[in-house]
Amino acid sequence: MMPHFRKQRLGRIVIIGDIYDGADEVLCTAVRFALTGLTKTTSLEGAKYNILCNMVAAPIRQMVQPVEVNILASHVAVLAHHSNTKETGSVFEIDGCHSARLVWQRSPGIAMEPNKTFTAGVVLARWPQYFDFSQATYTSIDRAFVTRT
Repeated sequence: MMPHFRKQRLGRIVIIGDIYDGADEVLCTAVRFALTGLTKTTSLEGAKYNILCNMVAAPIRQMVQPVEVNILASHVAVLAHHSNTKETGSVFEIDGCHSARLVWQRSPGIAMEPNKTFTAGVVLARWPQYFDFSQATYTSIDRAFVTRT
């Protein structure tokens, strides 16, 4: 598919991932993160060829209501449509009748001083800093997608 898209210098890829949490939770989570990584790297690689790649994650096996299937189909249609000229590298989550765009953020964390002893006690004392997202930044993988115009 990518060689064809590169040749025509145009392409829209929508990866559909399952967010099912059932008996194979570990496997499903691993696959979800693999598909997210594939989405991000494909969008970066395809950018110079006008190839956009996004992911829609939904509980496919649990979708029984027509309205839920319609929400999924509507997202795919918008992302695959020729009018989509900018949205790439994004992951959209659909759960029931709610959808949202997901991004990874980084808390300020703990600054380590190279000449000081860094012990488990120091980490434990500063542990709450890992969970303070009031001054969060986007991870390098999402920064390009969040800050674009």
